Amino acid sequence: LSLRNSVIDELCFQQDSEAATVCPETCDTCDAPLPPPTSAPGPIVSPPCSVCGEGSTVTMPNVLLNFDDFDVPISCARLENAGNTGFITTDVCDFLPTAISEACGCVASPVAPVTPLPTPAPAPLTPAPILRGCDDDRLATFFVRETGRNEPCVWLADSSRQNFRTVYCVEGREAYGKCRETCGACSDACQDTTGTFLYNGIQRPCLWLSLRNAVIGEVCLPGTEASTVCPETCGTCDDDAIPPPTPPPTRPPAPNPVCSICGEGK
Repeated sequence: LSLRNSVIDELCFQQDSEAATVCPETCDTCDAPLPPPTSAPGPIVSPPCSVCGEGSTVTMPNVLLNFDDFDVPISCARLENAGNTGFITTDVCDFLPTAISEACGCVASPVAPVTPLPTPAPAPLTPAPILRGCDDDRLATFFVRETGRNEPCVWLADSSRQNFRTVYCVEGREAYGKCRETCGACSDACQDTTGTFLYNGIQRPCLWLSLRNAVIGEVCLPGTEASTVCPETCGTCDDDAIPPPTPPPTRPPAPNPVCSICGEGK
């Protein structure tokens, strides 16, 4: 048969062909895939359910119950476990709370009270240290990227530049080290007044003076009007706040040894 292709088509594909059974290799029937084995059906597991009803539990686990579907009595504990592990169908579990509630002592499950976490006490705010001599460096400048120039501390202290202080008054930045009072790194009780002083026939405010270092050296002398009106700019109130150093106590001179003016023994 294997030498006659025309006969293969005629004999191998007839219904209940004897040739296909006798010559499976030639007829190409032995290579047909076998159907997959049928697996044995597993147990049907239902969703977990509470035999006492949602939120309730058995309190009399050793009580034995008799059901028509069981050959032997079953304890309340085993029945509850069967429900929790899905071995009781949903339709049966729906009627069980009414049937066993009294016998098994079904009661609502105790809910553990939720203990709120203690609220940590807020950390106390540490104010800036109040120091004597807490001033900006009048002669110092720092580079401002937005202006492309070196600016003094008085430029940063302007009330309209709060957004710049937010950026530049950060510990580690150049301005923070040079403009300590403006940046809040420290503070003192020394403040300029809102008054004015006379300079070359014109009344000038302290802000005008703070922008002119050369004039500060000229008018901020002890006892001048400018030093009284602008003590912060002139740096005079800080000098008053710092007491002079106390000199070490002096010892009284050592007394001279006792002597006889008439001579020893006279």
